[in-house]
Amino acid sequence: MKPIISASDQSAVKVVVTAGRELLKQTNRTLLASKNIGHLSANAVTQSDIDTEIFLRDELHTRFPSIGFYSEESAKENSGELEKELVWVVDPIDGTLNFSRGLPFWGISLALFNEARPAFGIIYLPSD
Repeated sequence: MKPIISASDQSAVKVVVTAGRELLKQTNRTLLASKNIGHLSANAVTQSDIDTEIFLRDELHTRFPSIGFYSEESAKENSGELEKELVWVVDPIDGTLNFSRGLPFWGISLALFNEARPAFGIIYLPSD
């Protein structure tokens, strides 16, 4: 059986890098929602999180139509995706609070799970 993602297949990497480059251009980084838990902020989300999730979902589905998609931002709506044999698990902006404040400590996290086990991963830090 041919692997879904091979070392020579750069499609997923290209999608994540493209998303990261677009995020670097964002000027409106206003938080849409945030909950404070002690000194931590949980559930921080910007419009860029939502837009990046949509971009990643669309681009990955175009390249890998049989693979499910589960993202932090829409987790409640797409939890059934975790039941699939292969599923992308995404955090479109890992470090949203830093992103919203213009700090360079954020990235895009993408993993491919095969039968609930990690098989492939990318963490892209565009500001690095």
